[in-house]
Amino acid sequence: MHNLKKGTVIIMDLFIRFIFALALTEAVEIPLAFGLRAVCVLPRDLSHADTLIPAALVNLLTNPFLNFILLTVNYFWGTGKVYFSFLAAGEIAVLVGEALLFRGLYRVRLIRAAAVSLILNTVSFLAGLGFSMVFY
Repeated sequence: MHNLKKGTVIIMDLFIRFIFALALTEAVEIPLAFGLRAVCVLPRDLSHADTLIPAALVNLLTNPFLNFILLTVNYFWGTGKVYFSFLAAGEIAVLVGEALLFRGLYRVRLIRAAAVSLILNTVSFLAGLGFSMVFY
């Protein structure tokens, strides 16, 4: 296979992984946000749009950023200690960043926003991990 074709295949593979990670995260976290509203972790008086839009937008900001970093680290260093260091630091940064965003978007106290971020990210991380173990 020519280098150009090989490079194109690698880029397409990374792009598909990138888009799939975002889609999986959205598919897990948006319904879960509605569940958190139902059990009063999020305010029950939030409309459907006020529940959906923050969850979707926050993911559109944080997920591509973290996955771009992780895919880059994986490309250059593989999935060893360096990768897992970036994964841990990145997930912590996402938790903090999303908590701050949720605080304003959902109009809740920071501790509640942090709980929402932790719950959403833990469940979607485990879903992604499970998917990776089965299909990769």
